[in-house]
Amino acid sequence: MNEMSNDGKEQIDWLSDQIAQAQIIIDGIHNGEKWFRSHDGNSTPDDVTEQVLRDYQRQVDMNLVVLEKWLAKSK
Repeated sequence: MNEMSNDGKEQIDWLSDQIAQAQIIIDGIHNGEKWFRSHDGNSTPDDVTEQVLRDYQRQVDMNLVVLEKWLAKSK
């Protein structure tokens, strides 16, 4: 078994935290939270919930792939 460096452990911990934070936002949207964004002082902000959901889900998916690779290297 390969010994993982402290840097490797820190990277895995950081990536795991990023996934967990994104998952909190995803779970909130699934529970009915809405996200709005206002541009150029627009008095009616745009509902960007679906865009936010897609962006965070894509982030989680990509980070999980990287995390799996890092964990496989540490074995």
